[in-house]
Amino acid sequence: MMTNFTLEQKDYIKSTIDGHVYLEACPGSGKTEVVAAKVAKEISNWKKDPSGIGVLSFSNSATDELKDRIGKFSTSNLKFYPHFIGTFDSFIYKYIVSPVAHKITKYAGTHDDYAIRIVESTSSIFIQTKYQYAGRGKLRANHYSYNSDSDTFSFHTGEKRYDQSLDVIKFKHWEKKDLLDTKKRFLKAGFSTYNDIELLAVEILNDVDLTGFSKNLTLRFPVIIIDECQDLGEIQLSILHKLDKFGVKLHFIGDLNQSIYGFRNCEPDNVLEFTKELGFEFYPLTKNHRSVQPIVNLCNTLVAGENVIGRTTSEINHCVVLEYLECPTEVLPTFTRLSKPYNNSVIIARGHSMLNKFNTSATKLNEVQKLALAINLFDIDDFERLEKSITLFSQYLRTLIKESVKPLSFNCPDSIDSPLRWRNFLFNALIFLVEDDLNDSTVSWKVWTGKTKLRIKEILKQSFVDDDIAVVLNSLSDCNIRSPNGLGQEGLGLSLKIVNTTTCSLRKETIHQVKGETHDVSMFVSSAGKQGGVGGNWKEWLDDPTTESARLAYVASSRPKELLIWAVKKLKPKETIQLQDIGFLVMPLD
Repeated sequence: MMTNFTLEQKDYIKSTIDGHVYLEACPGSGKTEVVAAKVAKEISNWKKDPSGIGVLSFSNSATDELKDRIGKFSTSNLKFYPHFIGTFDSFIYKYIVSPVAHKITKYAGTHDDYAIRIVESTSSIFIQTKYQYAGRGKLRANHYSYNSDSDTFSFHTGEKRYDQSLDVIKFKHWEKKDLLDTKKRFLKAGFSTYNDIELLAVEILNDVDLTGFSKNLTLRFPVIIIDECQDLGEIQLSILHKLDKFGVKLHFIGDLNQSIYGFRNCEPDNVLEFTKELGFEFYPLTKNHRSVQPIVNLCNTLVAGENVIGRTTSEINHCVVLEYLECPTEVLPTFTRLSKPYNNSVIIARGHSMLNKFNTSATKLNEVQKLALAINLFDIDDFERLEKSITLFSQYLRTLIKESVKPLSFNCPDSIDSPLRWRNFLFNALIFLVEDDLNDSTVSWKVWTGKTKLRIKEILKQSFVDDDIAVVLNSLSDCNIRSPNGLGQEGLGLSLKIVNTTTCSLRKETIHQVKGETHDVSMFVSSAGKQGGVGGNWKEWLDDPTTESARLAYVASSRPKELLIWAVKKLKPKETIQLQDIGFLVMPLD
């Protein structure tokens, strides 16, 4: 726990809570400790009960960590009430939407219970539009949201291209009426999506008839502190703008260069404009206590940032580039050697497709290959491999399920009431398959499919299979498993290019998963080219310091304390010079 605060940190801890404040914190600045100390100080001095301070973050894990840190700066008898420490979503739901939303939606409730039932976009809701759109049929009410402030619709059907097709439609009056009427029926029935909750909050704060409620909310929470403010989206900023007009004072904590949620409409320029419009007082934290200076310098180059002071070092080569010819797994032996002196080494990539190469370098797996890889990856002592195994197995079973599923819950069929029961079934079914040595990657596809075909037909007879799951998977009893075309005599391991588990037992995470973490060594893996998702290739990281691609690289590259490695496709001479000029040593592989 940090107790010897710097002058910059002390300035923020002593800052006023009677005005808008922005704590602009660089990576490794001790932000969480400083915020915890600030909150603990304000809570201990608080004299305005039953009013309280709202301290909001964007994940339960961040909330738990903040509570723990606040406790360490407080006396043993610290009581959080009347203050609120939780997620932004839970605050909006509990204190704005839940008490009065029925007055907006006209939901009649049940026995004076007006609780809203939140449904995901993957759920089967049969409230749908009267007309068809984008040539794909009628729209379910939980597949879109309406923003009354901007008079626009946003779509989240679960299919990116479908969403894009809908986004560009200029709806005619009768189409817009159809969409609005459908959404009203959905809300009136007591349902809501997570997006709807935020939009209902905007409507409530706009409603003249609810002005008294909004003023009372301001009295209840006159100060709101928001951690990771760069993750604020357009609608969330709109909510805060309305709370400001009722008198709430805001503290923003964050680093706009770490804004990497563009897909959720989180734009750092919008946050910056918000702070300028409302006259926030800026408090910078410019000392990085995590990373050595060469890593800090490189990160500043990525986003054209201000001067940040890192840890001093007498060593060289803290920033290294490793080149691969065909597949990133080629760098593993060298990476293993370089990271051996350290305890905490992590492989980072833009997305899961790149990370999957460290389990198998095979691409475009068909269904039987997914099943084989799921069984081969199954390892109850390795959470990452276990999760990947269950995911692949669920993807295979999805082809046998004749109803809609929840993709975010391991493809749990909608008719199964508990995703947990479904997950337990997947786990036990994989154990059943592994017990018959179906994880032997040395055998040929012909031998493996012969054994697997017999074993998989026995699954539904096992005691761990509940009746409703057996009904959904009834076709499992007569499914046919065939070798991939032309590969009958080839070994599974060779065909799937399975990476040796002892070679790559290190953590492998996406950029979004490591945000906020500290590593000893981080290897950031670049795709071979710019094809695919935005921000996956090293050239995109250096193209323009104002883009999200640059910010993605900034977040990933600012995780390590001692050693930053970029793994890139074989460089041309000019590219080698380009990377050397920003501080990298291009090192040959072992």
